[in-house]
Amino acid sequence: MNSQNGFLLSYIKYGENDAVLHCFTEEDGFQSYFLKGIYTKKIRRKPFFCL
Repeated sequence: MNSQNGFLLSYIKYGENDAVLHCFTEEDGFQSYFLKGIYTKKIRRKPFFCL
């Protein structure tokens, strides 16, 4: 698993529990990520995404 630091530019909620994130990272520039299950009741620390 790779870990990167970056800035969250925008996100789009996709379906009930998923999201598409648009980020800018120092190493790779503009990146898009698809996070499954981010809006479930188990996730309490949404601001700290593990990318």
